[in-house]
Amino acid sequence: MSQDHDETATGRRALLARAGLLSLAASGIAIAVPHAAAAADEKMTQKDAEYQPTPKNGQFCAKCQLFQPPTACKIVLGKVSPQGWCTFFQTKT
Repeated sequence: MSQDHDETATGRRALLARAGLLSLAASGIAIAVPHAAAAADEKMTQKDAEYQPTPKNGQFCAKCQLFQPPTACKIVLGKVSPQGWCTFFQTKT
């Protein structure tokens, strides 16, 4: 296995773990996770989030609870468009 593949696999595991934590937190379930604050400060790349600057199936960042106006996201690095989309879209409640 190449080092790039190892880093990608590790990144995906961390990404999926954070996504699971976000889902639990969004549902109102309290959880205790060591170093959760440190993990929350880490953001994933736009590539890892499969971010695109256009909506998908009527979903877009401005309607997501992770979006931070005007052009930020709680979990994705860099500027994101309010009309963008990623695989971690969560409808605002």
